[in-house]
This record gives sequence, C-alpha cells and structure tokens, in this order.
Amino acid sequence: MEIRNTNHIYKSDLKKSEEFATNMVRIFLMPLLLVGQNLQGKRSEIRAENDYQVNIKAEKEIAHSTKEIQELKQMISELNNK
Repeated sequence: MEIRNTNHIYKSDLKKSEEFATNMVRIFLMPLLLVGQNLQGKRSEIRAENDYQVNIKAEKEIAHSTKEIQELKQMISELNNK
C-alpha cells in the first residue's frame, strides 16, 4: 500500500472554505455599509441645508448693516454741511 501526500487536497479545500467564509462576511456586511453610507448622505444633506439657511441669514444681516451704514454716512454728511 502506497501512502500519498494529500496535503495539497486539504490546502485547496481550506483555501476554498476561507474564500467562502470571506465572501459570506462581505455579503452580510454589505447592507450595513450601505445603510451607513445612506445615513452619511442624509446628514450631509441636513448640514448643507443648515449652511444654506445660515448664508441667507448672513446675507440679510449684511444688507441691513449696509443700509444702516449708508444712513449714518448721510447723517454725517448732513451734519458736516451745517
């Protein structure tokens, strides 16, 4: 009876089972990754909307300040003319 080296069979089976396990982990983790990306996208949209609202408010305040400065300049020029 001849004894043959069968390590290559076990190694290939082990490699296949490792690949299978790796693929199963990827399959189970993929939905979690997608949900995480979806949540990040929603947070990004909320941040962008908040930034937009802040910019609108700042623009209104700048316009109001500019108007007040123009009125003050006019008052100063009127005082200088007297």
